[in-house]
Amino acid sequence: MQQEMGQLNIQLNNLMLENRRAERTLRKENEKVETEIEYLLQNFDSEMEEKQADLELNQTEYERLEEESRGLEKPFSVLEVDYNQIMERRRLAEEKRQMEMKELELKIKAAILAQAWWRGYSTRKALKNKSLTNKASKNKDKGAKAKKGKGKKK
Repeated sequence: MQQEMGQLNIQLNNLMLENRRAERTLRKENEKVETEIEYLLQNFDSEMEEKQADLELNQTEYERLEEESRGLEKPFSVLEVDYNQIMERRRLAEEKRQMEMKELELKIKAAILAQAWWRGYSTRKALKNKSLTNKASKNKDKGAKAKKGKGKKK
């Protein structure tokens, strides 16, 4: 029995020794895992801080651009009104110019018609006068010859 107890004690000591070794190994592994977790957390925190800083910088830049955009909207609206007025004036001037051109064309056509009518009238009158003059001179010539041949009237 003593011997059995001695064997059991040796077995117990061996098991305790193995358990201590296993515990030491597990503690080392646990420490490595905890170190890795700590490293990952620190890395995550630093990345998040960097991203947060970028986000804040972008937010500030966005707000600045928004403010600048609002500042430019007022002059833009004034310029847009001016532009629209200028374009309206140009459109009206173009319409006026086109109407004046049509009116000028109409006046030119009327002048051409009046001139053509006057030329025709003058030409016809001149031809008529020439014709009358020719007839009168022919009649005078004929009348003079006729009178010479007839003698005196009683």
